[in-house]
Amino acid sequence: MKGHGKFSVFSIVFGLVYTLAFYFSLALFKYYPLNGQFHIDDQGKSAGPPISWYGWLATALIVSLPIALIVPRKWADRLSPLWAGLTPAILIVAVLIYEKRWFL
Repeated sequence: MKGHGKFSVFSIVFGLVYTLAFYFSLALFKYYPLNGQFHIDDQGKSAGPPISWYGWLATALIVSLPIALIVPRKWADRLSPLWAGLTPAILIVAVLIYEKRWFL
C-alpha cells in the first residue's frame, strides 16, 4: 500500500484523539436535540441531555487533519499498515474496559 501513509497517520491520530476526547469529555460543542441547537457551553437542565458525539468527532478531526498533512510523506509511507489496523483494535478494547462500569 505505497502512497497511503497519510491516510494511515490520519486514521491513527483520529482514533487516539477521539478516544481521549471521549474519555475526558472534550467535545468542541454539544447538540441539544430538544432545542435542535448546537452550543459550545453547557446549557441548563431545561435544555435536556446533550449529545457530545458530534463534538468529539469535530475535536478529533481538527487535531488529526493538520497532523496528517504536516507529517512528511516519506515518514508516513514508512509507517506499517499494521498500525492502522492495530490501533483501532487496541482503542476499542480500551473503551470497552472503560465502559464496563455500565454493565457490572
